[in-house]
Parts: sequence; structure tokens; C-alpha cells
Amino acid sequence: MEWRNVVSNAIRNPNAVYYFTLNQSIIIIKETIMKNLFLVILATLFVTIGAAQTHQHEMQATKSKSSESVKDTYTCPMHPEVKSDKPGKCPKCGMNLEKVTISQTNSVKEKVNKATALLKEAKQEAMQQGKYSCCVKEPCNTCLLEHQSCNCYNNLKNGKEVCNECYAGWQRGEGADKNIKPANVKTSYKKHNH
Repeated sequence: MEWRNVVSNAIRNPNAVYYFTLNQSIIIIKETIMKNLFLVILATLFVTIGAAQTHQHEMQATKSKSSESVKDTYTCPMHPEVKSDKPGKCPKCGMNLEKVTISQTNSVKEKVNKATALLKEAKQEAMQQGKYSCCVKEPCNTCLLEHQSCNCYNNLKNGKEVCNECYAGWQRGEGADKNIKPANVKTSYKKHNH
């Protein structure tokens, strides 16, 4: 019996058993082709539905966790490191704490606020130690990060270059010394030396 005939007979009579040789191998076909096709489709459907339901449950669990981790916090606008779970005054400056809804999982914004607060604190400490003499109204971060000190104001008074951040501040009109013109401020556009 030829292969094509076997297949066409199997489709017409799915419960029949056929014996034939193909390359000296005995192949037994006893399949209900339509039944098996239906079972494969049904199994695929169940697997797909099961995976979708599992994914949906995981998404709901993630949403409920994220909604549980959000709480109200009160923080000082000038000192972001000062936090409280209730309204009050900042112990550093006396300003009212403002309500902020944040995630307990340390969001990117919260980390940036912490880093900014730490930079500000380090600058204050360097200024108190006489190591930070910046030439712009809001002292730069560049010198603090690169040298843990700032000598830009002294450099400026002596006609030397200042850091790129201070130079940009002068060009925006944020210079700390009104006797110095922004056009006289120089920078090397590279890291400067102290």
C-alpha cells in the first residue's frame, strides 16, 4: 500500500490499523487523526489559559505589594533627609514639614534626594573647615565630588580657571562677586587642578 493511500484511508477510517514497510521499518498507524488534533488543540488551550491566569495573579500580587508599600511621609523642603510619619517642624530650620507620598522601596527620586542632601551636608562641613571657597551663589558640586574642596573663588580672583560648573553659573548670572564680570571668568573645559 502506498503512503498516500494509507494516509487517505486513515483519515476516512481513523480507527483502522495499517501495516506497511518503509525503508525496511514497520510503521503501525493506529491513530484517530482528528481526535489527536483536537486533543493537541485542547491541551494547548489549557496551557495558554493557565499561563495567562498565572501571569494575571502575579500582576495582581505585584500591584497589591506596590500599593501596600506606598505611605505618606513628611519631609523638609530644605532638608530632604529630615523625614517624619506625621506633620511637624524641621529640627534643623524650623520650616513646616511637607506631605510627600513615597514608596518604601527607595524610589529613584528618593535616592536622588538623599544624595543631594548628603552633598549639601558635605559642602557645609567643607565650608566650616575652610576647604570650600566657591565663586557662585549656590556652591558647585563638581569640586566637592572631584577634590572634596573648592578653590574656585581664589582661582577667579587670581585670574585662573574655575570648574565647568562654576563657569556655567557665571554665564547664567549666578556669580557670587558683583565686581567680577562673567566675560572675565575662564575654564579649561577639563578637570581643573587645586
